[in-house]
Amino acid sequence: MVADTPHRVLCKCHVCYLGYSSPDPGTKELEALQGPLSRAYTARNDEIKGIDAWLTIYTSGIQLQLVDKRNGMYTSVMTMFLWKQP
Repeated sequence: MVADTPHRVLCKCHVCYLGYSSPDPGTKELEALQGPLSRAYTARNDEIKGIDAWLTIYTSGIQLQLVDKRNGMYTSVMTMFLWKQP
C-alpha cells in the first residue's frame, strides 16, 4: 500500500530484534525469511538473545528503533517510506 498521507501510525510493537540475513536464493515469500533464521536460531537453543526494539508500521512504510538499556535512548536502524509519485 502506498500512502496518500505520509507517516500515519498504524501499529507500534515492542519486539526482540534477532538480526538480519539475506534471503535464500530461489525461495519466495515466507520461506525466504524462515530459512536463514531457522539456521541461526535452532530449536535446541534454549536462550535466544536479541536486542530490545520497537517496530512501527506507518501508512507510508516501516521503522525499526533499537533501545539502549543503559539510558533508554532509541536508535533508528532502519526506516523505509514509500510515497505516491505526483
